[in-house]
Amino acid sequence: MIMQTMRKIGVFVLWILILAFIGWIGLELGANILGYKVYQPWERGIIAKIGNYELTYNEFNLELEKVISDTTRKLGRELTADEIESLRKRVFDELVDRIRWKLLLEDLKISLTKDAIVKTIVLFPPPEVINDTIFYTNGKFDYGKYISLLRDQRAIPFFKMYEEKLKTEIPRDIVRYYLAVMSNVSDEEAKYEFIYRNRKVKILYANIPVSLVPDTISVSEEEKRNFYNKNKEEFKASSRVRLVVIRAFKIPSYNDTILARDKIESIKEQAKNGENFNKLAFLFSEDLTTKNDSGKVKNFLISNLFPEIKDSFLKANENEIIGPMLTPLGYYIYKIDKKKKDTIDFSQILIKIKPSIETKKLIIDSIKNAIRTKNLKAFRVDTTIYIPINSQFYPIVGENEELRKFLEKGKIGEFSRVYDMGSFLVTFGIIDKKKEGYQSYDEVKNIVEARLINKKKKEILKSSIEKVIQYLKNNDTISIKNLFNNDPRVIVLETGLITSDMYIQGLPFNQKDQFFNGVFEKSINDVDVFEHDLGFIVYKKLEETLPDLSQFESQKLIIKSQLYQKNLQNLISSFEREIKEKYPLEDYSEHFQ
Repeated sequence: MIMQTMRKIGVFVLWILILAFIGWIGLELGANILGYKVYQPWERGIIAKIGNYELTYNEFNLELEKVISDTTRKLGRELTADEIESLRKRVFDELVDRIRWKLLLEDLKISLTKDAIVKTIVLFPPPEVINDTIFYTNGKFDYGKYISLLRDQRAIPFFKMYEEKLKTEIPRDIVRYYLAVMSNVSDEEAKYEFIYRNRKVKILYANIPVSLVPDTISVSEEEKRNFYNKNKEEFKASSRVRLVVIRAFKIPSYNDTILARDKIESIKEQAKNGENFNKLAFLFSEDLTTKNDSGKVKNFLISNLFPEIKDSFLKANENEIIGPMLTPLGYYIYKIDKKKKDTIDFSQILIKIKPSIETKKLIIDSIKNAIRTKNLKAFRVDTTIYIPINSQFYPIVGENEELRKFLEKGKIGEFSRVYDMGSFLVTFGIIDKKKEGYQSYDEVKNIVEARLINKKKKEILKSSIEKVIQYLKNNDTISIKNLFNNDPRVIVLETGLITSDMYIQGLPFNQKDQFFNGVFEKSINDVDVFEHDLGFIVYKKLEETLPDLSQFESQKLIIKSQLYQKNLQNLISSFEREIKEKYPLEDYSEHFQ
């Protein structure tokens, strides 16, 4: 009976599996044949999306190959894997920037006429041509040879690329020119800045910190909730996220050590076969302290040589090459140039043992596998507080548009791509997300409690502050110190004539401008109180001097230049931020490693 039932169930299940398999085949093949299947961008050869523009891998790779070729020609040697990786990042960033500008110029309907582009190409040869000695005659650029190149039909593809570049670069320079014009500074603005910078004031002040009040103040739950409800606007926050940060240090593998050893052995072999040692040092050494001097070290004290190389140096003859020697920095080879009594001249080449691209890929794979298996013991793991999704600065990576986009669209439990920070790799996982609005009481109750305690401490100090005001009116600093039992936390000082950039002890730096603006508004002998985050500053204005305007003319150009640079930087930063928001980046480059 049971067997018959199982047979019936088995037949039924078998038919379900067959139908499911047929359905899957039909859907999968049908989708492929009819074009219904939705491919991911990278499956369609898209390496990045900037706004609505899809940057293809072929487009990126064409630019990369051109840059690699130019760089190889300039250096006169093949590039290392790390150098190619560095160029890859640079080309990607430059392409993204260029595309953003292209999209912006199209939206603003800013363009060059065909005639203007042709004239520009004729009058201004591209850098690749100017830097190529084949177009030089007797050491000077030969414009006639350039005109011949323009007439050569084989050069059409090259000039097409130059034309496309000019279409973006010239209007972009025009926009940047307008930004520069907008940053100009008038004489009046410069004069106001001159006065503000050079205005001096002398004050007698006492800084009374809330830390004077013992930490015995308690706050009830009801008080905290009432404070939260009455001051809810202070706890309004933009959309925010809490992250787990996973770091993996880039430790060279055994193969990386072998590669470094093989490379230094190869360089040594070239030197032994007659290649100039110093030329090899200039081309290949990774010791930045001596590379530009072709590896030369002169008059080095023999007594300062490391013990592990001292014996080898003393035994070696002049012009002899010794090594490789393993040091904490990597493998060195040395050539003894000249021996003296107490010093020695030598040349050196360093090849560092560093993680290769292959090692980096293995580490990235191990991070991804650890996340998948939830076994993160091998890595450093930290969690953040809630941070704004649209932050200008993220932990470790700083400003990063790609990460912002991930945090904006990502779901809880998802991880960002792995970022290379030089000595380590890092990825970010989303633990929790909060929408824009009021932070919950539970999120901010510790902040609420701290503010309430700070507020109560200030209330306790207020009676003492009234006494300090009276003492300052009479310049009685001794009574102020006695009032607080000569506590060293109470700072009582008379300044000299100081400008607004001077440090005031006990005053939080971010409230300095606010403090000095208040001081400048007061009359001589006025006494006032400035309440800051950490307590109170009670001050008396003793003296004030305004700068000699006759000196303004001699400083005007410098001040205008400084203000101009500041205005321009702020304007450019704001503009770049807006252009990034207008044309956001979706980076798929990790799928093309």
